[in-house]
Amino acid sequence: MVKPSVVLPGRQAKRGKVFLVYFGSAFVLFLVAGFLGNKENNYKWENPEGVTKLNIDRMKFDAMPERLLEFEGLEELSLSENNIEVLDQKLIQAMPALHTLNLSGNPIKEIPDWLAETSIQTLVLDDTQVENLSIDILHTIPNLSYENTPLAKREAELREVAKANGEPSSESLSDYALRQLMGKDYGYEKQFKKGTLYYTKGVDETKVDSLGDFMIENGYFIDEREISMQLTYKDVGVNAYELRAVYSGDANEELPQEYHDIFTQLAYMVSHQVFEGKPVHFHLTDEEFEESLFVLKSTDYSL
Repeated sequence: MVKPSVVLPGRQAKRGKVFLVYFGSAFVLFLVAGFLGNKENNYKWENPEGVTKLNIDRMKFDAMPERLLEFEGLEELSLSENNIEVLDQKLIQAMPALHTLNLSGNPIKEIPDWLAETSIQTLVLDDTQVENLSIDILHTIPNLSYENTPLAKREAELREVAKANGEPSSESLSDYALRQLMGKDYGYEKQFKKGTLYYTKGVDETKVDSLGDFMIENGYFIDEREISMQLTYKDVGVNAYELRAVYSGDANEELPQEYHDIFTQLAYMVSHQVFEGKPVHFHLTDEEFEESLFVLKSTDYSL
């Protein structure tokens, strides 16, 4: 900011005077605007009925104020630059229309998983102490901001690793970081309608696209149902593509014959229509794609 002592004397005095008058007017307007803004927020704070947007920044709150229980119709809430460390589930759920929450500048470290079950679509966590975000939060809240946080620092470091590892061009660096931060890496990810196809390093992306198209054409990937599969290629010992899907039946019981026939035929069709006849093993697994409960092989299919 220019100090009065810097303004030249003599012929330049008028110019300095005009500058100071202008600056003074602007400063007054700034103060008036701030006063009116505070007055408006104070009015809303005292009259919660019908309020849809509330800004209660820099109020030195150590916790979310209980008075928020009275703001049932609130859609946007800013609590930035307070001293809040924990989100109050009772208060958040008392505002069912809330879609925007600004928590920037608070010392909060953890964002609970239950927040993914609310109506929040925009969450601002800039300048907080957040270190991790759950898969549910990352997948459910589309507009997330966490600049200048421990999480952002970790993500930046992982992006550098991605560059060094030459990750596929179709996957953004942030997606790579997300996979690493999830704690469980299922591989690269592509979406086909509501179907998610994960694939590991060494699988040709063109084959992934062909498999995704095949799954759409044959009704496995549709708009009405979410389903996830994982594709890997084992070139040691097995020498086959492995397609994995979570099995929701009872793993302690024998696989029903109709399921055996369906998935064996699917493995055969994928083998010949997508992978030029290379063997395909279809694994029905646990929820983490780790333990194979049943394995159906394309080579076991007979017309």
